[in-house]
Amino acid sequence: MSSTSNINSLQRYFAARFREELLPKKTGHRPGPSVTISRETGAGGVSIGQKLAKYLEKNDRDRESVWGLFDRNLVDEVIQDYRLPEKMAKYIEEHSANAVEAYIGELLDLHPSISTLVEKMNETIRKLAKTGNAVLVGRGGNIITFPLKNTYHIRLTCPLEQRVKRIQSANTLDYKEATEYVRKKDRERAEYVRKNFDKNIADPLLYHLTLNTGLHSEDEAVRIIGEAVLQHAQSLAK
Repeated sequence: MSSTSNINSLQRYFAARFREELLPKKTGHRPGPSVTISRETGAGGVSIGQKLAKYLEKNDRDRESVWGLFDRNLVDEVIQDYRLPEKMAKYIEEHSANAVEAYIGELLDLHPSISTLVEKMNETIRKLAKTGNAVLVGRGGNIITFPLKNTYHIRLTCPLEQRVKRIQSANTLDYKEATEYVRKKDRERAEYVRKNFDKNIADPLLYHLTLNTGLHSEDEAVRIIGEAVLQHAQSLAK
């Protein structure tokens, strides 16, 4: 999805949420479902998330739903929510956990602290998940929202060789560079979850469903996940 189309999609999402806020709440009103996606690098997290949002919009039989995908734009959402300087964006990326020491001199001039920035990110993720109809990629979203019954948690895995080839095809990298990139990003994401939540990102008990995208096409993966999410939402409505 291009940045322009993603912006348009999010504008539709927030417009729909705004309209809902203006309407009187129905008795027994429940928020729509939300989805968190944790992924190995190159397992297709963002592209599957994009297609999943469209699939859920099309196939949710119980409501006229508009879905939003939140990946890199989660950082932008935090910056806007808390009126933070844009230069703080790099401190709340998934890869920042290992880089804090490198920024320590600059951090002395920053307020709020790194821990406060992470908590603001966490609170934004909780808010979006509670609102419903949000696909949230990365940043420990499954752990942050685990107590929320309306949220379904996915872990995407794939054999290393296939993930490296995908990264090669999407970037101008040779095989060695792509392998190093994949391993580095996996370490950084695991460290982010370990440092901020004291959890193992690969623990299967943190997810409703773990899917090997090396054995399924993206469209198959989207259908499997989408139907699981819709069935989960229907079971909660009973």
